[in-house]
Amino acid sequence: MTESPARRLLLLLRGLALAALILLGGTASSATPAAPAAQHGIGQLYLALGDSLGVGLLSSMPETRGYVAEFHTLLEQAAHRPVQLQNLSISGETAASMLTSGQLTNAQTAIARAYANGWQVSPITVDIGGNDMRALQDKDDAAREAGLTTFRANIARIFDTLVAATTVNG
Repeated sequence: MTESPARRLLLLLRGLALAALILLGGTASSATPAAPAAQHGIGQLYLALGDSLGVGLLSSMPETRGYVAEFHTLLEQAAHRPVQLQNLSISGETAASMLTSGQLTNAQTAIARAYANGWQVSPITVDIGGNDMRALQDKDDAAREAGLTTFRANIARIFDTLVAATTVNG
């Protein structure tokens, strides 16, 4: 029996989640972070940004079977404690609209609030680009190149903003 595209995507995301947990060190420090960006591991807040995949597209039960929910469960299992989840994903979001829709501003606010409470924000997942690429699929080469250049610039701005929000004194 062949697996559905949604099932294959979920298996891929689970694999990525496990790899991320290994890279994160699997556990979090119980100390209150003095410089949150310097800490490693699973923090008290998992922040998800993105498009319809983050909302739970392709899942019959997005709240429990979407990749954000599945990854959240894995984080809590690895941390052996509750981890708060804030999912700011918006269906239809593009890299350009993430910069203007309020999602990125809301992420900055969530990060600032978490740090004000002494929490570490880790991980932050960002799934974006599918809608950007879909918009380019029927374009000519010049339009695709221009679209990719814009996309790269927007992604750089998104990550620069997130790095600045999660970094203390460089």
